[in-house]
This record gives sequence, structure tokens and C-alpha cells, in this order.
Amino acid sequence: MCHVSLGGGKVASLTVLFDVAYLAYMPSVLEKDEIRHANGYFESTRSVANALGPSMAGLLIRMLTAPFALLVNATTFVASAASVIGLPTDKRTGARKLHMNGFRLAFSGFPAIWKNPLVRPNVICTASLNFFSSVVGTLLILYLVKTGHMTSLTLGIAFLLVAWGV
Repeated sequence: MCHVSLGGGKVASLTVLFDVAYLAYMPSVLEKDEIRHANGYFESTRSVANALGPSMAGLLIRMLTAPFALLVNATTFVASAASVIGLPTDKRTGARKLHMNGFRLAFSGFPAIWKNPLVRPNVICTASLNFFSSVVGTLLILYLVKTGHMTSLTLGIAFLLVAWGV
């Protein structure tokens, strides 16, 4: 059970890292008036992924078994990484931001965010929420499978209904 909680914590930490990197990168490739629309598209995509992801996972696990569902998931990460290569360059300097060391790039937004007294509490709150939501969400799935005897398919359908607000 401990390794599951650690895995959930790791996912939450990487989510916060992505959120910070996204906040740092987006303004460098978009004009000021484009950021609002880009954030809208991004959040819409995130909402659909959060609603459909667990139910699609349940369906894939039911149809293909868990190892093949993980292979499909890994393939989506490779496709995502491939799409990052095509990201645009900085409109102000013309330089591609992604030529930095990966860790340096990922952490480049932290100093600016940490120095901002309005953004810092939001990041701390988001980090805490992501961490504890991931841990509780992981434990909930274990509880529903072991105690509630739910299959991957019924669990996926339940998550889809919850996402739709049913």
C-alpha cells in the first residue's frame, strides 16, 4: 500500500512541475491577447481528458488486459513528447526554448512564480491539492476494487458518471 501512495505522490509532483513549466512557457510563445484563448483550449482539453481518461482506461483494461492498456498509455506519452518537438519558438527572440537542459527548462518557471506574492500561494495550494487528490484517488480505486469488488469496466463507468455530474 505504501508504494501505491508513493506512486500517487510522484504523479502529483510531476503534475505540479508540468503546471509550473506550462505557466512559464506559454507567455514566451504567445502574444498577450492570445494567452486567454490558449488557456481556454488547454483547460477544455484537460476537462475532457479528466472525464474520459478513467473510463477509457477501464474499457481498455477490460478489453486488452492491464499490461496492454499500459502500453497504450505509454504510446500516448510518446506521441505527446513527439508533439513537444514541434512547439513554436519564442516570438520575442526567435530562439527555441526547448534546447535548454530538460531539468533546467522544467524548473525555469519556479523562481519567477516563487517571487510573485500573488502566484506563490496559488502554486502551493495547487501542489497540495494535486498531491492529496492523487493519493486519495489511488486509495479510492484500491478500496473500490478490493472491498467493493468493482471490475475495471464498472469502475470506469462510475468515474465517467461522476465526471458528468450524475
